[in-house]
Amino acid sequence: MKQRKAVRILLTASAILAALLLLIAGGFVVWANGAYQPSPVAQDAMKGNDSVMVTEKEGVIFFEPRPISGPDRLDAGFVFYPGGKVEAEAYAPLLSAIAAKGHPVAMCRMPLNLAVFGTGAAKSVFQDYPDTRWVLGGHSLGGSMAAYYAYEHPSESAGLILLGSYPAEGNDFSQKDMPILSIFGSNDMGIEDILKYKPLLPPSTIWLELKGGNHAQFGDYGPQKGDGGASLSREAQQAKTVEAITAFLDGLAVN
Repeated sequence: MKQRKAVRILLTASAILAALLLLIAGGFVVWANGAYQPSPVAQDAMKGNDSVMVTEKEGVIFFEPRPISGPDRLDAGFVFYPGGKVEAEAYAPLLSAIAAKGHPVAMCRMPLNLAVFGTGAAKSVFQDYPDTRWVLGGHSLGGSMAAYYAYEHPSESAGLILLGSYPAEGNDFSQKDMPILSIFGSNDMGIEDILKYKPLLPPSTIWLELKGGNHAQFGDYGPQKGDGGASLSREAQQAKTVEAITAFLDGLAVN
């Protein structure tokens, strides 16, 4: 009798624990899916235009300059990881503008909109399009996860681009020979950490501080909780970012 009672107690406890774990997991999924949504401007940019064709294949959104091939097509491209809890489409205006300059861009969708669950998403792009010199990068959490992948697979990426982001403590690039561009707003909510982890990047890193810019304006999804207010417009912040990224990619491209 005592043994049967103990078994019943154990089974009851296991059922309660399983239910709690399901509730926790369900709550996490709900939290993760409560992502920042793309603005109408971003949704419109997803349609493409006379200069850029937008397509999607197996979780990767491609922004390709028109014509798709030809003398103006440059061989350096950008693989982009979105920020945490931000719908990928929110970055369409920024990435479309880069593609319009002649550089293909591949944006990877992330599971639950969190790049920590998709650090290796760039691998399929590198493998499927080996003739392009791909630079890996991203915004916020996406940038940190891009840095993690670039650190672990240095031969796969021609460089690294960080937007309002920085590498994790274990990813020390300071002695690595990798071209890196870091862009951040002076009013970015994470500016203290961006500067704190600056020693993890090599002396050759190109730094661009956007005066009056903030964290959220690299995308088009509205204000972000905890972010600093911006005195620089979103359009100006993105235009300066496009200019810097284009120059960086131009330096790696060979027509």
